Amino acid sequence: MSNCHTMNKEKEKQYILNTIKSHGGRITQQREMIVENVLSFSSPFSTDELSQKNQIKDIDLATVYRFINSLLKFKLLTPIDFQDGVHRYEYISKNNKHHHHHVICKNCREIESIDICLSPQQLNKLQALGYKDVSHNLEFFALCAKCQ
Repeated sequence: MSNCHTMNKEKEKQYILNTIKSHGGRITQQREMIVENVLSFSSPFSTDELSQKNQIKDIDLATVYRFINSLLKFKLLTPIDFQDGVHRYEYISKNNKHHHHHVICKNCREIESIDICLSPQQLNKLQALGYKDVSHNLEFFALCAKCQ
């Protein structure tokens, strides 16, 4: 891992910890370990995947779940639903609040972020129909190049 990448991860870690502190949360060694491991994922992850990381295998699963809920509450994680019954989460970087979607391989389940989204005109049509506070979740399922 490059020094620049390590520095960015350290800045992100401090951002998360400072956000938690600013909301009255305590910073414990276990929480720091969970944050470090959350930041190690480059795509959406499940709580089970997080708890399998070597550094946090000894942390009580209930502690991991409670802390994930805190990160969701503080909008540091966003829930991702691939309609497969697995609750996944993705870290929302302080420098990249960019809205994006994913394509998931139907075979190997590899996940890739993509910049395909609904157009403003499509969202405006929903508002014209009388809907307010419109949000959406758009995920694509296909065979990746390796699985074709």
